[in-house]
Amino acid sequence: MENCRIVFLVKTICFLADCIITVPLLISYNGDKSYDSLDEIGDDYGSKIGFNWIADSFNPSQTMPMTVVYQLEDEKIDSVADFQAIATITKELAEQGGVNQVRSATRPAGDVIPDFLVDEQTNQLASGIGQSTDGIEEIEKGLRDAASQLKDATPQLDEAQSGVDQLLQGTEEAKSGVGGLRTALTEIQQGIESGSKGAGEIKSNLQTIKVNLDQTVSANKQLLEGYEGIAKGLKGFGTGEIDAAQLDTMVETLEGSKQAITTMHQLAIQSNPQLQKDERYIKAHEGSIQSINGVIAGVQEMKKQLSQLSDAQTQLEQQVIAPLDQLNSGLQESISGQEQLASGIGELIKAIEQLQAGLNQAADGQAQVNNNIPSLQEGLSQLYGGQEKLKTAFHDMQGQLDELTGGLTDASDGLQEIDNGLTEVKGYLGEINTKDSNPVVIIPEQALDNEDFMEGTELYLSEDKSIVKFDVLIDQNPYSTEAIHMVDQIKEAADRASNNTIFADSQAHIGGVSSLNNDLQNVSNEDYSRTVAIMLSGLFIMLIFLLRSAIMPIYLIGSLILTYFTSMGFAELIFTQIFEYDGLTWAIPFFSFVMLMALGIDYSIFLMDRFNEYKEIQIKEALIHSMKKMGTVVISAAIILGGTFGAMLPSGVLSLLQVATVVLTGLFLYAFIVLPLLIPVMVRLFGKHNWWPFKKRMNQQK
Repeated sequence: MENCRIVFLVKTICFLADCIITVPLLISYNGDKSYDSLDEIGDDYGSKIGFNWIADSFNPSQTMPMTVVYQLEDEKIDSVADFQAIATITKELAEQGGVNQVRSATRPAGDVIPDFLVDEQTNQLASGIGQSTDGIEEIEKGLRDAASQLKDATPQLDEAQSGVDQLLQGTEEAKSGVGGLRTALTEIQQGIESGSKGAGEIKSNLQTIKVNLDQTVSANKQLLEGYEGIAKGLKGFGTGEIDAAQLDTMVETLEGSKQAITTMHQLAIQSNPQLQKDERYIKAHEGSIQSINGVIAGVQEMKKQLSQLSDAQTQLEQQVIAPLDQLNSGLQESISGQEQLASGIGELIKAIEQLQAGLNQAADGQAQVNNNIPSLQEGLSQLYGGQEKLKTAFHDMQGQLDELTGGLTDASDGLQEIDNGLTEVKGYLGEINTKDSNPVVIIPEQALDNEDFMEGTELYLSEDKSIVKFDVLIDQNPYSTEAIHMVDQIKEAADRASNNTIFADSQAHIGGVSSLNNDLQNVSNEDYSRTVAIMLSGLFIMLIFLLRSAIMPIYLIGSLILTYFTSMGFAELIFTQIFEYDGLTWAIPFFSFVMLMALGIDYSIFLMDRFNEYKEIQIKEALIHSMKKMGTVVISAAIILGGTFGAMLPSGVLSLLQVATVVLTGLFLYAFIVLPLLIPVMVRLFGKHNWWPFKKRMNQQK
């Protein structure tokens, strides 16, 4: 009995020792994971320094905003309704908790464009209505003034009607005077036409005289040229002098030539006697001699005639050439006088032509005046009829002005009512005031025609305008756990805001490092859960066949799970509470679980397999022998492997530090606490049922 109490006390102490160590760590463990890749390196690296500067001075999400993207299949974003849908989605995203700012096609700078606010538009409308009421008041005042002036103009219309009667009388008198004027102008026209005919006859006679005179001058000029030619020819007659000595020299030369020809003939006969028989040569020689003789005779006759010609030249100059020169001089003076007379007649003809042209123009003008007299009379008749109509119109106008005065007064009263109504509308618009924290945005038509606005949208619309994006700037670090949790919130808000818009059939996708880490978290969680299930199932099946028990695998695997979560809690306590990280790096749970389960199950197999070898002794003694035999092996292996993982601790990479911390904690916790304290308690607790449902051991005792 006393022995049982001692065993129970030992079991209780061991169990409490395990609980004291593991329970606080299990309770404090939250399972927070960090996806901040910047934490992997120290603060001394340039990329980390630059990011921290931006985070401290601006907004950490300025560099890596969360991006919401929609894509349209067969439509384009090009209408006011489409941009209004963008504004609606932007507003919904901006209203989410933790969102600092949203930049989109309608908010390129992240803030609402003032002209798009309903408050601004209503203020502009109210201002325009105020200006309209001012204008209406001016019109109303003008209408009342016009009505008053029209009423005051009635006496003036009466005076105008009396003046029209006087105009009628004057027009009738003017019509009678125009008839007498036409008769006088007709007589003047006839006199001008007679004078024009007389000037024409004078002009015709002078032209005939001038033509005959021009012909006479022309004939005289020709006669003068003939006389001058005769005189010139006679003056040259006989003036050429030929020296008689020259003629004698010519005769001598010709004689010398004849002698030379004779000498040459003789020499030719001597050299060639056959030439005497050549008739052509004989005829040529004789012909040459005869030609020279003929020339000599002609020169001698010329010498005789020249002596007679010298006497005749003197008589010709005295008796013929001198009188002929006097005749030519007189004829030249006569021709000059005739030309002057012809020139005077030409100027006279030009003057008569001008006189005739003036008389014709006067006659034509007078005719036009006479012809226009009937038109003038007709115009005066029409004027008289128009004046009668004017008189009637003045009479009718007086009655119409009375009606117009009354109409203007009514219009003024109506404008007064409109003014009052617009003033009330202006007051209603002034009462419209949306909350500054929840502004209402309306995209006007004019925005699509504004080049600056459309240029700002290019950053958020694809080139073909089928894809639109929204940059969501959150208050948190984009790598933080809070930012990752906001991804689903932003996704839900985007889907909700796109209902009943052009993006209703489009799926909202979120980009950015926060969304990437969110997807990475989902994928890693799924892989972790799948890996845990597969690994635990495989270990359980393997242990059943290896240990020939379904009970021992349960508490062995349970002890490993306890060790794993306790180690994770301890590592999380160090890195989140002491070093103030957001959590353990996202890959730590996966790799730590695999390594701790693999290493821990090995140590468990070492101990329990040796325990199964002691089949013939009691469980207590078998367990003590097993722990004596394998305790040193397990502890040695844990120390060696701990030293291996301890080599990671000086590393500057956070993930390696955390893996090393979890594995080292798990190894020492399992080797020194769980395996020597918890497993024996579980073995003693189940006793003979440890090998269920397989064959029982012999001599089994508690």
